[in-house]
Amino acid sequence: MELVHPLDDLDSYPWSSFSHAYGSAEDLPDLLRALADSDAGAAGEALSELYGSVLHQGTVYAASAEVAPFLARIAVAGHQVADVLMLLGGMAESEDEHGVTSGTVRAAVAGQLPLLLPLLDAAEPEVRRTAVWAVSHTGATALVLPALRRRWEEEAEPLVRAEVLSGISRLDPSTGAVAAATVWDMSQPAGIRMAALFACLDAGLPWTEAHHTTMLSLLPAEPLGGDCLDLERSEPFTAVVEALPPRGPGGGVRAGRRGPARRPGRSAGRGRLDGRPRLHALPRRATAVAGRPARGGRRRGGRGRDGVAAGPSGHRRRSGRGRTGPARRREPEPDR
Repeated sequence: MELVHPLDDLDSYPWSSFSHAYGSAEDLPDLLRALADSDAGAAGEALSELYGSVLHQGTVYAASAEVAPFLARIAVAGHQVADVLMLLGGMAESEDEHGVTSGTVRAAVAGQLPLLLPLLDAAEPEVRRTAVWAVSHTGATALVLPALRRRWEEEAEPLVRAEVLSGISRLDPSTGAVAAATVWDMSQPAGIRMAALFACLDAGLPWTEAHHTTMLSLLPAEPLGGDCLDLERSEPFTAVVEALPPRGPGGGVRAGRRGPARRPGRSAGRGRLDGRPRLHALPRRATAVAGRPARGGRRRGGRGRDGVAAGPSGHRRRSGRGRTGPARRREPEPDR
């Protein structure tokens, strides 16, 4: 799917009129050229610089919106595809916007969907998976949901299939719950069953014996988080514990919804659900059973001591949202 001129109009663009984390965006043309270069080392360094500039610790800027079309064309041209898709998805995901009208950057990424959606059918599983993650964060349900539902029917790779289910749930929780109901069987790969469990939580379905049994069957769940693109769920057991509210007065338990704002404080007390320990009532036990790596350990997709998660090619993503490259010497401009 090679584009002849992925950087058309790059030098004629008024980059100095826009800003990113470090001020003027006039340095972006050189970074984009390096990203599209055949020198893998230079491309990797450019990618890290771009993360630090246009998605700085999860914050997006006016230049983030302007760079989106070039990034999309570079990805479609076959340069650092999975990592560029992660950058685009992180930009679309961000709600921390500086010096730009709310929703501008997400809309700019959504504007690239005609280029990005065909990557759902790429030959490489990692490209398909990161494409799913990126397009599902655009919020463009009318365009993206039908494409993901088709991918759900066709996809055979378990990691990609699990991400498709997560993407469907992100856009339309009720549709995600319907899809999840088809993959509870123990013959399904563990990652898909984990995604199905989260889809039910996202849809606000009651926590049932079937969910409980599925969660127990997935323990220890920590290995499933190693390839998770959603940092909030890179420690699956803990994420389930946090998503479940305390049992109501009538004894029933209803699932929570995705996101920190929807996660009330948890009780550390013990309880029972259908004769078994309630998962959400055992946070200390949960962290022990989950098999968390030793202090200071770091794994692909996981967090190290500094709360930073590694992405597909080792670029680091701050816990919560977005990713950032290696530390840079210059400091971001202060808020005005």
